[in-house]
Amino acid sequence: MSLDCTVRAAQLAAYYSKSKTESLAAVIVTPKKYVRKRKGDLPGAVVVEREEVILVEPKP
Repeated sequence: MSLDCTVRAAQLAAYYSKSKTESLAAVIVTPKKYVRKRKGDLPGAVVVEREEVILVEPKP
């Protein structure tokens, strides 16, 4: 995935989050292979490894 696509996806994620009204939002970015669910965790809870945090402006 190119950097432009990653930034655009992060902008959409920020727009549809609680950070929608902020000027900048921190978004965790990592390849799918580093996201996993642990046995017994609540639905929607995941463990993220090798993440990178980028700051983006929330945009629709």
